[in-house]
Amino acid sequence: MTHDPQVATLLQEAMRAQSQGDPQAAEAACRKALKIEPQNPDAMQFLGLICRHSGRLEEGEKLMRASLQINPNQPHTWNNLGNLLSHQGRDEEALELYRKAISLNKDYQEAWRNLGLAETKLGLLEEARKSLGTALELNPGDVHSLNAMGLVHKELEQYEAAIRNYDAALAIEPNYVKALHNMGVTLKLAERPGEAVEWYLKALRLDPEVPEIQYNMANALYEKGDVAAAIAGYEKAIEIQADYIPAHETLNQYYWEFGEHEKFTLSYPPAIKREPRSADLRVAFAKSLELSGDIGTAREVLVSGLAEAGEHPSLFHRLGRVETALGDADAGKRNFASAIRMAPRDQEIRLDYARILIGMGAYKDALEQLLVVEAENPYEQLMWAYRGLCWRFLGDERESWLNDYDTLVQTRVLQAPDGYDNLEHFLDRLKDVLISMHRTTTQPLDQTLKGGTQTQGRLLHKPVKEIQELRQALYDQVMDYVRSLPDDPDHPFLRRKTDAFRFTGSWSVRLKSEGFHVNHVHPAGWISSSTFIEVPASITEDDPERQGWIKFGESGLNLDPEREIVAKIVRPEPGLMALFPSYTWHGTFPFHSNECRMTAPFDGVPG
Repeated sequence: MTHDPQVATLLQEAMRAQSQGDPQAAEAACRKALKIEPQNPDAMQFLGLICRHSGRLEEGEKLMRASLQINPNQPHTWNNLGNLLSHQGRDEEALELYRKAISLNKDYQEAWRNLGLAETKLGLLEEARKSLGTALELNPGDVHSLNAMGLVHKELEQYEAAIRNYDAALAIEPNYVKALHNMGVTLKLAERPGEAVEWYLKALRLDPEVPEIQYNMANALYEKGDVAAAIAGYEKAIEIQADYIPAHETLNQYYWEFGEHEKFTLSYPPAIKREPRSADLRVAFAKSLELSGDIGTAREVLVSGLAEAGEHPSLFHRLGRVETALGDADAGKRNFASAIRMAPRDQEIRLDYARILIGMGAYKDALEQLLVVEAENPYEQLMWAYRGLCWRFLGDERESWLNDYDTLVQTRVLQAPDGYDNLEHFLDRLKDVLISMHRTTTQPLDQTLKGGTQTQGRLLHKPVKEIQELRQALYDQVMDYVRSLPDDPDHPFLRRKTDAFRFTGSWSVRLKSEGFHVNHVHPAGWISSSTFIEVPASITEDDPERQGWIKFGESGLNLDPEREIVAKIVRPEPGLMALFPSYTWHGTFPFHSNECRMTAPFDGVPG
């Protein structure tokens, strides 16, 4: 604390101005105080806080760190610096700062809450539950901690517990918009979209200008089957915030999947006119064009973006992809180099660059990019898929250790649930349920299927009797698969063996004649599977073309044929599951039939 009465008066003036909503006056008072006492830690930390709230994060961080260097015994400053870093996505760094604040004041309730929030963002859910539990012990009526605990339960898929937390927060503060919104999100995840819409409407009556609430309500409306209202909701979110990317992406995805291709990407140009400096808008626009095959227009969007929105790593990254696709490898490499220079820790940029380097045969250079990704996320599945390719092309024996198709790619047959005469009886019932869920007319742009449709949402979370019976039957076979696997603490797949497993993504795919899956991996999983529900009669054991069979080992990088292998193939049969590591390359051969081929794939992780 200062001993200069004039500085003390200026700091009081700064705090009063800030509380009255006048940050300019507060900043001026702090700067006057620092002219009198340049090393005053209170003035430094308060000015740093003002900078943080005005968006000058780098300046704010420097000021707070300088204040702590002079006087490290400031729990509130450690906490505020943690908030600044967390706001930038630097949550691992923020954790240590919150812990430092707590070490100086073990009853610092706000720091415990912020620690729990950062742990939640990092997926440290059990740790977050303990931290937030302490925060609630210190202040049981803190609605922010109750809301944060609800978020933890939501991430753990403990939806009823999450709802109880939001109810408790709203009993104290009925107009708490975040809790109203999170209640809607949780109810939608619990497959109660009608109830979710009601909570979103309550939140929007209090704060109608939040694009995220409009967007999530539109998602719930779609789940209810009201596609027209959902589209209106996405359009409203864009009207509120022109560069709200999730609404653009989902809106255009629906236009594509429902066959309204004349409307596809039309949301982007007027939004760019409203927000000409938004790099994210240009990238999303170019991504949609690239996925639809319009590479040339995608390049024009990105080039104009660099000229009008300025140099951004995301623009260079996407332009690197596009230039390479157009055949200009040198231009592609230059753009990737610019993107990496500006965002050296960005995993997506590194992965895309590794993919391009593999295509060029620069395997050692690709492995260098993948090392950076592994340092950020050792369980990134695409990184292991690319690394396996590099090892194979370099003759490295670790490729067979990593992929080991005979051991790691296995099949199981579902057991018929109780109450059914046999497996065929169950599959017939399940097939009818799944067909009713295939509502679109065209395959998604950003998925691997060609010539078919895919269900929306998380299939295995649907509160439908046959779906839940399928979930249990799948779980039983997954656990049998896990028990069959060898132990290897060094192996990126086997070292995650556990008795606990939870489904993450799940969906159904229905392919029509000529349909197939391009070769791909599942970046968000640990174990992945495809279970065959409906198999055309044309898919037979003795077919030399292996129509409709699933294949493993051949990459999705469009490499020249002499570099590719098909290491294993599996013939579909009704009720058969193919189980494999999520990083394993797999795809299917096209088939010709008047019948459809329908599957129920999923991803799962330990837990």
